Amino acid sequence: MQVLTVEKLRERAEASKAKTPAPVDSLRVPEADLAMSRRQAEQKGLPYQTYIKSILHETLAGMSAAVRDWGPGRPVTICRPRSDSRFRTPLRSR
Repeated sequence: MQVLTVEKLRERAEASKAKTPAPVDSLRVPEADLAMSRRQAEQKGLPYQTYIKSILHETLAGMSAAVRDWGPGRPVTICRPRSDSRFRTPLRSR
């Protein structure tokens, strides 16, 4: 498992400046999560959107590896953080 370091995030931020703009998409993010991501990004000295994209990328890449290592056709259980009381049951990939 790779660790997302401040150096990696800064490298990605610099690399993204040189790229052509990515397609735009919208996501509904709970206000508390957005505020938390902004605080964490500020602590790391990064733009919050770059920080969110990096977290999303790392999470999806890790899930892809887990699915690949687990094998095709076998269910993968993804649990939400315990701190979020709105969700009591784990998610199942399809």
